[in-house]
Order: sequence, then structure tokens, then C-alpha cells
Amino acid sequence: MKAVGFLVTGVAALALAACGGQDEATPADTQPAGAGTETAGEAESPTQALVGNGELDHAAEDACRGEDDAAVLAALPDGAAFSSRGPDGMVVVACKLDGDGSVYRVDSTALEGDMRSTFDLAAAEHMRFGLRPNDDRSGTGVYRMRDGRFCAIQTEREISERVCEAAEQAAAGEPTANN
Repeated sequence: MKAVGFLVTGVAALALAACGGQDEATPADTQPAGAGTETAGEAESPTQALVGNGELDHAAEDACRGEDDAAVLAALPDGAAFSSRGPDGMVVVACKLDGDGSVYRVDSTALEGDMRSTFDLAAAEHMRFGLRPNDDRSGTGVYRMRDGRFCAIQTEREISERVCEAAEQAAAGEPTANN
């Protein structure tokens, strides 16, 4: 019985020694001021370490939070396209090219075959453009919601036209150019 008591005491001593002394920093001591105080519905941008375009990041946040098509379009600068994808598979694409504004809401999980592949690739390319290491982020704005929705605004014409065309075809159920 004494052996069990010594074993328990030894394990407890090792556990206390592993925890460190009072003079060591704890996780709470190393967190920046205000950490964990973000409001519900928002989170840090996954690209915060990259130098970005604050104005476009703010527009991406406004569009991401837009409650209707008019609010989403109002957040976009002229010549830009917006895309967002959430964990539910819904993709929102808003296009404000050449003064025209359109918003498409596409359930990407309901698309089939080549249409789904083409649409998903166009949306992913739109969201990813400007976010890879060493990319020029000057024409890219991003925002991520706490629920997992990721939103991006692009001002690069070719990328914007590609996602807008794919969204228009997917929303209409038309075959894509790759069919």
C-alpha cells in the first residue's frame, strides 16, 4: 500500500514540476490585449499578415454582411466582382462591371458534372487570386465571417469576368463553355 502512495505522490510531483513556476508566462499572459473579444459574426482575416488594401477589405466585409442583393451591390466599387462561399455550399457572386450590377446565388452542391466543376473552379480562383504568398494584393479585398463564410472582392478584370460568367450560367442552368 505504501508503494501505491509513493507512486501517486511521485506522479503528482512530476505533474506540478511540468507545469512550471509562477515566474513563467501563461497563455493568458502572451495573448494580445483584447484577444477573444471580437464581436459575434466576425473573425480575423486569414490573410492579416499580408499587406492588403484596407478599403477593399472593408468593402468585402460590407458585401459579406449585406442582407440583400442591393446591399451587396452597394458595397462593391465599380469594376469589381464579389464572391463568397459558406459551409452550406451557397455561393454568392455579385458583379458590378461596366456599370451593370447583378447578384447570383448558387447552391454549388446542386450543380452537376462539368457545370459544377467549372463554377467551383471559377469561384475558387476568384477567392484565391491575390492571396498566395508574394501576390500583389492591391486589387483584392477579403473578409471571413465567424460562421466560416469567406468573402472576396477582386478588381482584376479577367478574374472578375470569369466568375461572373460562370455564376450567370450556373444560375440559369446553362451549359458552361467547357462542356
